[in-house]
Amino acid sequence: MNKIIPKDIKDLLPSEEEWKEISEEDQVLLQEEVKQANASKFIDRFRTDFEKILEVADYRSVVVYIDDLDRCASDRIIQCLEAVKLFLNVKRTAFIIGADDRIIENAVHERYKAPLEKTTISSPYSDYLEKLIQLPYKLPRLSFSEQETYVTLLLCSKMENENQFSTIHKKYLDFRKKDKHSKYDLSRIKQENAGSQFGTVEGFLPIIPIMSFFLNGNPRQLKRFLNTFDLRRRMARVAGFNTIRPDILVKLMVLEYNSLLRKYVDDLYVRQKGTGFIKGMKQIEEQAKSGRISDVDWKGLWNEPDAIKWLASDPSFAQINLRNYFWISREALQTETPIESRVSAFVQGVYCRLKTMLTEKALKENIWNQTEKFSKEDFSMLIQLLNQDLQENIGSEVVVRFVNVDKDNKIFATVQDLKDLFEGVDTGKLGPEYADFLKRKSNDSSCKVYIDNLNLSQQLRNAMK
Repeated sequence: MNKIIPKDIKDLLPSEEEWKEISEEDQVLLQEEVKQANASKFIDRFRTDFEKILEVADYRSVVVYIDDLDRCASDRIIQCLEAVKLFLNVKRTAFIIGADDRIIENAVHERYKAPLEKTTISSPYSDYLEKLIQLPYKLPRLSFSEQETYVTLLLCSKMENENQFSTIHKKYLDFRKKDKHSKYDLSRIKQENAGSQFGTVEGFLPIIPIMSFFLNGNPRQLKRFLNTFDLRRRMARVAGFNTIRPDILVKLMVLEYNSLLRKYVDDLYVRQKGTGFIKGMKQIEEQAKSGRISDVDWKGLWNEPDAIKWLASDPSFAQINLRNYFWISREALQTETPIESRVSAFVQGVYCRLKTMLTEKALKENIWNQTEKFSKEDFSMLIQLLNQDLQENIGSEVVVRFVNVDKDNKIFATVQDLKDLFEGVDTGKLGPEYADFLKRKSNDSSCKVYIDNLNLSQQLRNAMK
């Protein structure tokens, strides 16, 4: 019997136990009705019976909401739409379907192999939905003023005094009853809430234009973006990055959220990889403001309207050290794997604090207290960060201070630690300031073999003697 029943109505038919209770005469009648040739007759009867049920139940109407249909697999989308068709001509019933029509289009294409190109007034795709959807409505994207209002209110909702936001929101609703179009920005909120403190929200105002220009105006995406932004700011505080600018972070983040700009994240990361600064950034931004990138090193990838618009927008990235920004945004990288991905936030934070010790004496007074809870793995991560600094700047005074305070071999305990420190480093350019460290490490036989085979300058060799 299952082979001749339309798949969309199997669940509506009697179970095996219920089937046994049906008389033989009714069984024959039902089997005849569900044969392929009589499918329409069965559906008509189903609709008639369903109408009677609604009438007897005295329901004014039955409204079925189907939301997020676009999250289903393509086959499931079509099955659901086909099932809806069964009820379309039933009195007192209505269906409200929420979905991204692009996903529905793709499902129709996969199921019926209908062409996606809409080159004529009517297409298989549009015909399919027009027969099904009687009253289509597309949610418009928020205007710039609506986005500013929405983001400002979201920022206010994160104020320390949670009760304060309920008052702000009520006043906003009262305002909107009188004015449907004007933006409800922070200046108006402050005016209507005299005495309240909005210092935190005011600090985030520069991020609103950036979000409006480069995101698609979808409220869900705006809120998700702000949640990610808030998470990354918290990560920055844990890591000790206290100079992170919200507007710089947001401008970098919109590259991830705009599908047309995502490819530029890795390119910027590579360009700042050495020092944290992007060479010639001011010149490139000026070219972008003129409407065209002429620099041969940039124009191949960046000479596109959306990229030019991003480069020309505020804030400027010129003279901005992006290393810490990429550290907290490193999951956005698709082709590059930064060293920060292999280092915990805890170790990164400790290292950043210790780097601020400008003398060997100051470092010695603080390092062992800061690293008291370090495991062997944590010290290995610390060596990776030292190695990165040494690769980028062979004359790094920070690294010199670290190796000189490690008198008891707490950091560089094994020959492998020594190898990790100098991995990828042009040791021939190391200065005599490494003499005491290397001489001390040479007391270990395995370390001595490694050091003897290093390419060291004669000046450093002489200093070690």
